[in-house]
Amino acid sequence: MSDNDSDHQPGNWAVSGSRQGFHLRRADTDPTDEDSDDLDALYEQVPGILLVQRFARSVGRVGWFSRLGEPIARQLDDLAHSYLAALGFPDARTALIDSWEDAAAAAESLDWDAAGWEAEEQLRAALMHQALELVSEEDLGLLLAQVNAQAFEAIELGVHEAAALFDNDDPALVDLAIGSAAQICHLAALALLVAEEPDHPFVLKFRLFEAGRWPVGLVGNSFNIF
Repeated sequence: MSDNDSDHQPGNWAVSGSRQGFHLRRADTDPTDEDSDDLDALYEQVPGILLVQRFARSVGRVGWFSRLGEPIARQLDDLAHSYLAALGFPDARTALIDSWEDAAAAAESLDWDAAGWEAEEQLRAALMHQALELVSEEDLGLLLAQVNAQAFEAIELGVHEAAALFDNDDPALVDLAIGSAAQICHLAALALLVAEEPDHPFVLKFRLFEAGRWPVGLVGNSFNIF
C-alpha cells in the first residue's frame, strides 16, 4: 500500500488473489449513484443482490483482527470445524497461533501444502460461474467493488491496531493479513449472491474473521488460527 493518504481512502477496490490471500488495489473508477440505480433494478431478478448489499453494509462494523492470539473457545472451535467439514476436511483440527511470527510461518507453509487453498479455489470458480449466470460481469464487478470499498478502511484499521499491539513492524505481513480479510469478503459475497446455504464454507470462514480472528490456513491436518 502507498504511503500517500489518498491511497487509504475507501473507494472502488478490485481484488487479485494468490494462495496467501487476496490483495486490494484501487480500480479506475468509483461506484456512482447511477451504478447503484442499475443494481437496484436487478433486485427483483436476483434476490442475492440484496443479501450482498446488506453484507457490504455490515463488513465495516466487524472487529477485524481484534482477538488475535486468544485461546480458542469451544464456540470458535465448533465454528472452525463446521468450516473444515464443509470444505471437505472433517478430520482436521484447529491449532492456535499466538504470534505474528508464527502466522507468517504458517502462511509460508501454504506454498507447499495447498490442499485447503485448492479446495477453496474450486469453490470460488464454481461460484463465479454461477454468479455470471445471474448478473453480467460488469454488474458483478460493481457489486464486489462496493463490498470491498465498505470493508477496506475497517480492515486496514483493525490490522494496524493489532500489529501495533503485538509490536509487529513487518509491512509485508500486515499486507498479507489485509489481503486475507479482503479475500473472505469477496468470497462470502459471491456465496451470498448465488443464494447458497448459510453454512457455505466461505460464509463460515467469514464468521471466523468476524470473531476477530485470522484463520491463516490449513497445513497438513492443522487449521491454523491466530
